[in-house]
Amino acid sequence: MIVRNHWPASSEFAVFGGKLAKRARWRVEHDLHRLNALSAETKAVGLKLKGNPALRDPFHLEERLASLCFDEVLHPMPGDSRLGLATAGATASFDMQYSLRRRAAQAAWFMAVGLLPRQQARTVLSWKLVAASRPKFLTRLSKGIRRAMG
Repeated sequence: MIVRNHWPASSEFAVFGGKLAKRARWRVEHDLHRLNALSAETKAVGLKLKGNPALRDPFHLEERLASLCFDEVLHPMPGDSRLGLATAGATASFDMQYSLRRRAAQAAWFMAVGLLPRQQARTVLSWKLVAASRPKFLTRLSKGIRRAMG
């Protein structure tokens, strides 16, 4: 079986990665504003948020990973590491209201992004976050897996 490289030329990939990082940074910053407002509101009614809610939100953690992997210099959270975010994402995945198989697949995806070398992690990230970047064989495979998993 011959598998073509579906990635654009390196200069095009830099533009693609830059746009993905910019979108991820915007979403991360938006989430932080939302969480700050939530924290202020809970404080105003005499409650307190436990821990860091952002680290329990798999969707937020996906965007933080994308920001960190595609443009570490402009990443808005200086203390982040891929492994730390991946671990938090894998843990948060198991709290989601999905089937056990889907939660396990999501947790495995997080760990792959956290443990793979940066270039492969970028590939895995973009395949999940940007459907058009997926090779056709992966699209067919994921459709088959989704059908089998229910």
